[in-house]
Amino acid sequence: VQTCALPICLDGSAIIGALVDELDASRMAESIAKAAIKKGIRSRVSIIVARIDRVADENRDVGIKRHDLQARPLPKTGETVDGFEIRKRRRKGRLSHYYAAEDLLDDAPVLLKFPDPAYMEDSELTECFVQDEWLSRQISHPVLAKAVSVTRGRRSGLYSALESVSGENLAQRVKRKGRLAPGEVRLIAGQLLGFLEHIHQQHIIHRDIRPENIILNKRNKTIHLLGFDSHRIQYWLKQSPETATKVLSARYLAPESFREPGNNARTDIFAAGVTFYFLLTGKFPYGNIKSTDDMMPAKFRPVRKYNEDLPQEIADAIDMACAFAPEQRFIGATEFMDAMSGEVPGDDR
Repeated sequence: VQTCALPICLDGSAIIGALVDELDASRMAESIAKAAIKKGIRSRVSIIVARIDRVADENRDVGIKRHDLQARPLPKTGETVDGFEIRKRRRKGRLSHYYAAEDLLDDAPVLLKFPDPAYMEDSELTECFVQDEWLSRQISHPVLAKAVSVTRGRRSGLYSALESVSGENLAQRVKRKGRLAPGEVRLIAGQLLGFLEHIHQQHIIHRDIRPENIILNKRNKTIHLLGFDSHRIQYWLKQSPETATKVLSARYLAPESFREPGNNARTDIFAAGVTFYFLLTGKFPYGNIKSTDDMMPAKFRPVRKYNEDLPQEIADAIDMACAFAPEQRFIGATEFMDAMSGEVPGDDR
């Protein structure tokens, strides 16, 4: 059987000759395949033809020009913003606020994400917001709340539109219940760690894993992650630790984040570990951290100190993920997920 690579069988002019405007993509592929067979190729020929009508400009345009739009005052219930009617604020954060709204153009529910103008004074942060929206659109995973396209020119201010998600904020759930059952946390962990493995394979670091950003659908036990502010968080981590901890939630930030705010998957592993620790205990492994001076190895408390009934394999996995030194943590999310395996009782309340 004769084998040869397609570029060897066909020169560039022969391939370009098949890519004419009069043919659709399937006929172009068929034409190239026939030309290759005529040239003598005998192995299976697989050809994909994709027509690219437009390439995004260097701004990674998502309908927001880098310098055209600025952070606007936060909306009020009942206000209409660019054809979106604000219904209620779903979550208040330091970086972003999330509002349930209705798109009056098609009567569809949406979730609008507005950056807090108090933390958007530097023009670089506007660019970071645009980069984060663009990057979130490249991630296709059921855990991440999906971005909704907004027609170019519709936005009069800086904000993003997400698909509407229903459920309970995990921080609120812990506040209501005290702590979650191990079985429920394992279901949450499997989804969240699967998402982290997915983005880490693409060399993307989330940087903002915490219960406040996670919505649990109590009916089917699926989760949605709201926040994606990787570039903005990296911006603040590059500032002084004193400045950064006034803006960011220090309890979920790995100790090395302030020294090395680059791409290190183990910082997300740490944040996930602290999140699961909190879900199971209502406490934090290093106490109530408010500044970098508060976090010291000697302050670490194993998770079973606050939940003695926790299965040993889950306790060991969470303690390892929360290790002070990054090299002592799991190398990746899959390893963390495997370590938490085991049958434990659930909780459907």
